[in-house]
Amino acid sequence: MDETSRFGYRIKNDVYIDISHRRIIFFSSDKSGNGIHMLALRKTMMRLLVYLLENANVRLITDDEIMQNVWDIYGLSSSNQRLWQVMRDLKKKLSIAGVPDDLITRAERKGYHLKQEMIITLQYDRNQVN
Repeated sequence: MDETSRFGYRIKNDVYIDISHRRIIFFSSDKSGNGIHMLALRKTMMRLLVYLLENANVRLITDDEIMQNVWDIYGLSSSNQRLWQVMRDLKKKLSIAGVPDDLITRAERKGYHLKQEMIITLQYDRNQVN
């Protein structure tokens, strides 16, 4: 039995996805100095991101599969337009955090690929938690 629990992801070296708090945490240097920044994500956007990250090593993730697992099973209405809009907004937020644009790439009219080598799953051992 697997005794580890996934709590987030690390993308590249300094972008963290905090699943339970639905946010992207990243470090940056700007005019005001170095700092930790956070971007909040809505529920559907976080479900989309997590679904993509969970399936990054599998294959092409089809539009239909995404719509079924991010919208339909939650009783929400899915459409190609809605997927496109949420994906566009998600990619903007990831870009603000410094994630390379090529983390998520589009396979024309079919689905999405993710660069697995940029993604690390963050887990903890439930046996070690008091």
